[in-house]
Amino acid sequence: MGNNSVYNKSRNVSNTPKYTTKRGETFYINFRLPSGKFFRQSLATDSLKTAQATMSRLSAYIPLVQAGQMSEEDFKLKIVDLKALTKRDLDSLLFRLLETDLKEAERIPQLGSIIRAAGLGPVNAADTVETAKGYAGAVSDDLINGHSFSENLIKYNLKHEGFDPDSLPFEVMVAGSRWDMCRAQLYEAYQAFYSKDLPRYQQIIQGLKQALPVVPEAAELEADVEEESVSILLSEAWAMFVKDKGSHWVRSIEKENKRFFEILIHVVGDQPVTSITKQDIRKTLDVITALPKRFAHPYKTMTLQQCIDHDVPEEDLLSSAMVKKHLKIYSSFFKVYLKDEKDVLTLAPTEGIKYEVKENRGGNFSAPEMKRLVAHLDGLTDDNWRKAYFLTLCHTGARRGEIADLKVSQFRTDELTGRRYLFIEDGKTDHAKRQIPVHKSIEGILEKLAEGKKITDRLFPKFPGYKEVTDAWVTIMRQCNAPDFNEKGQKRRVHSIRHSFITKALTHARPVQVQLVVGHSLTESLGITARYTHEPTLEELLSVVDGIDWR
Repeated sequence: MGNNSVYNKSRNVSNTPKYTTKRGETFYINFRLPSGKFFRQSLATDSLKTAQATMSRLSAYIPLVQAGQMSEEDFKLKIVDLKALTKRDLDSLLFRLLETDLKEAERIPQLGSIIRAAGLGPVNAADTVETAKGYAGAVSDDLINGHSFSENLIKYNLKHEGFDPDSLPFEVMVAGSRWDMCRAQLYEAYQAFYSKDLPRYQQIIQGLKQALPVVPEAAELEADVEEESVSILLSEAWAMFVKDKGSHWVRSIEKENKRFFEILIHVVGDQPVTSITKQDIRKTLDVITALPKRFAHPYKTMTLQQCIDHDVPEEDLLSSAMVKKHLKIYSSFFKVYLKDEKDVLTLAPTEGIKYEVKENRGGNFSAPEMKRLVAHLDGLTDDNWRKAYFLTLCHTGARRGEIADLKVSQFRTDELTGRRYLFIEDGKTDHAKRQIPVHKSIEGILEKLAEGKKITDRLFPKFPGYKEVTDAWVTIMRQCNAPDFNEKGQKRRVHSIRHSFITKALTHARPVQVQLVVGHSLTESLGITARYTHEPTLEELLSVVDGIDWR
């Protein structure tokens, strides 16, 4: 009863942006994490307009959090909207930190008087020398081994002051190293003074002074702020780009570039172009990597946000070449146009960013997980679609759409062997048209589905939509203790059943036989493909399916 009460208080209100709820007069961001728990945090506003503006900036990051590609902590920083870090901001902080160390080093000669006045007795010079030597050595060792405590402290201070340290990751790393070296020099100053090596002490003091970064004067800062305040927005800069360059684009390129820009502004928001960082571009590429090819069904009728939220099988994802093409357009826009031609930027956010070609691959379920999942499905007593559909996927390795679209006429009997099989008539390639032997454990289930139906009827009647199927499978995964991600960090969804089938089948069948059953293009380099240049008989494929034993 209490849970229902809480739910009613926090239910979505009219016109409330997606992923938000309103409790009392305050808007909250609210969505489910991969662990099954909910992420909730106040947006600190009671204004619907402000909440809508905030969520337009944050919505593209939520799927990244749910996919494990962005940590909760990083997302929380996005909510508070940390300012992009500039070199001037970093130098200002580093100046204050190094100045503190310098002042401490300069006070070393007065420590004896201060300690005696406090009644603490004389300083033990020998102990101080050994202690300072140990501290200096420890800091130097950490610096050599790449364990910079100072870098983490700088990041903490920057976040506390409202800056995003990831805006300038390399520069922050360099600043941490500079502070480490100065800290080591500070301890060496103690060592030199109490060793009575005063020339060395004075030399260290001069070195600490020279290490202070040069920070622009206040007048220069005000001029920079004024210049930044009049920076053009991303949408305005893109309009200039299209006006100057678009006349040379053919219609297909114009439409493609428009889609590329829609993704960019959806992720980073319509902010001044001088505020856009490398991190913004990296996050945009992460979003693009998880997007489907928009020209195919059902994606061509979906909005960009719906595509971002969708559970996309890797075979429908954009190719690596297409992701690189997005980066190439962004580079032309930011570097070639805004930086080199228009002098709007002094540094393009795309500079130094490279996209590595990666395989878009989801994860498979382990054998114990598959046994739990199949046992759960076997135990379902209702007559709805879940048991028959998911068990069929588990024992055929077919694509989810291929099974969902089956007609009764495609459930056939082989004359030679007497075995039942599914005939896949349509597909994206020639290899998709194939015979799949029916595993004995699901033969009765499919026969029951086909009873009393016309050959033109669907084998699975009243089949739910794509999202409902995904949601049903995720629920089953939760009930069977099968996490969203495997040990390699690969996401698992319905398509992962196909991965699991193929992985298992390759342990007992020839690769080319597995390819023929699951509808993959034949790999000529396997060396045995030549044996199957003829049309394979069902008997030749039985071992692939019969070797699957999830029970």
